[in-house]
Amino acid sequence: MNVYERIKLFIKLLFSNEKELYSFCADLTGFCPRGIAIYRQALTLRPANASANGRLTDNERLEYLGDAVLNATVASLLYHRYPTRDEGFLTSARAKIVSRKSLNHISDAIGLPERLVFSKHIKSHNCFLSGNALEAFIGAAFLDLGDRRCAAFITRLIENHIDFDNLPSSENFKSTLLEWAQKRHLSCEFTITGTSADNAHNPIFTASAAINGTVVGSGSGYSKREAHQHAAEAAMKTLKKQTR
Repeated sequence: MNVYERIKLFIKLLFSNEKELYSFCADLTGFCPRGIAIYRQALTLRPANASANGRLTDNERLEYLGDAVLNATVASLLYHRYPTRDEGFLTSARAKIVSRKSLNHISDAIGLPERLVFSKHIKSHNCFLSGNALEAFIGAAFLDLGDRRCAAFITRLIENHIDFDNLPSSENFKSTLLEWAQKRHLSCEFTITGTSADNAHNPIFTASAAINGTVVGSGSGYSKREAHQHAAEAAMKTLKKQTR
């Protein structure tokens, strides 16, 4: 954080009753937050209380935005870092960096889980909470700081916490299945076929993976993304058996 940003932060802290959150966001992003409410929302997990105008104040919309911003920034980072590598390598590297395992690792390392506002119905067994919170925080930073500063924050975050010589292993079964179908000129579609809830009222999604309209795999998870991955994994196992 440069001198100008430190001066802005000092002034903010003088008049704020959320000094700790301001300092945390500034230290993490490298820039003084323009506002703090959007970061507080990013750290609030569903289900959340409705605000005075009836709108929800949880972090799911920010998570959606942060996911898109993160993928675009990592794609650009890899494109410039590896100018001679092909599309397959770049796609695989990006998938590993933005995997739940990597995002959970980064989120834990920077201390996001300790700052989450939990509903009593949300349990820690949901292994996506930590990484999802990071995506929501990135979405908040994008809205608050703008695209260039947010990209600088994400790049620094990735470079500080990802070993590019030994990226964590995390096979993206959905991408693998889509590539398999594309090479064979076949259609591949993922569909959410049902929803249920566990004993703690956490939603569970069930998905199917279909090749040319025929379902070849199904799976469940605590997010649609997780359900798609499990359905794709089941589909790949089925296809391998059929080709033996």
